[in-house]
Amino acid sequence: MNDVEFNRCSEHNISKVRTRLMTLTNMLWMAAAGGSAVADYVISITASTDEYVLETELTTLGWNGTDVVSVHLTVASGIQLGSTSTSTAALNCGTLPTDVNITIPITIVNLGTINGRGGAGGSAGTASSSAAVAGGAGGVGGTALYTRTPITLINASGNIYGGGGGGGGGGGGWVSRGCSSDLAINGGVGGVGYGNSTETAGGSGGSSSGTFFSGINCDNGGSYSVAGGAGGGGGATGSTGSSGSSGSAYATSSSVSSGGGSGGASGDWADGHSYLTIQSAGTVNGGTSN
Repeated sequence: MNDVEFNRCSEHNISKVRTRLMTLTNMLWMAAAGGSAVADYVISITASTDEYVLETELTTLGWNGTDVVSVHLTVASGIQLGSTSTSTAALNCGTLPTDVNITIPITIVNLGTINGRGGAGGSAGTASSSAAVAGGAGGVGGTALYTRTPITLINASGNIYGGGGGGGGGGGGWVSRGCSSDLAINGGVGGVGYGNSTETAGGSGGSSSGTFFSGINCDNGGSYSVAGGAGGGGGATGSTGSSGSSGSAYATSSSVSSGGGSGGASGDWADGHSYLTIQSAGTVNGGTSN
């Protein structure tokens, strides 16, 4: 083990000892006062990660799962908490045991970025002689912060973003070209909403135009044009995705086109907003619920 590794191990062990001493002191104080034992933790997140679950971290630090907790959690500057799924929050504080003597058991100081997963782009629309299928709707963005435990939030220099909604898929087009084969062109897929990385633009639909021949002897001329609609762009931080464009189709024989899909809604920056006492709002984008 070199000096750097030794120092890191020493700092880690000192931090654990400090946390456990604080916990023991707090438990003795509460017992003397006739209250519940309180497990007291000071946690700093210094490496970017996805789907941080506070209860899991507390268990790793020795929490027994039943003691009342008091937590001071800091997300360090430059750190990003994200998610790999729109159904899972980037930071999950869950429901932790509380005590009447501790009205707000968790304090979060966010100096970094907490952002929900971006919504998926909608599927490309299609068209044929028998059916017109519109572009798919963009997916809803994911939640940044989830809690059912009271929290004091200090977000003065931090960012908390709900995931951007996905863009809607573009519509498709179809034309009949008489003696030539029919031609179908799909729309573009929708862009992905802002999540762990910047939102993306929607895909472009293809297009074609020209002349064709029809009739019994293929001696009757006609013209056609057909295009797939562009997919809508993914939503920025905490924003709705753009709708996809409609497909278009024209032919002197017959044609069919389909519409674009709607953009997905943004995710919540806070699911459990009523549990928050906000001392410094900082930059937050997206909706709130509960």
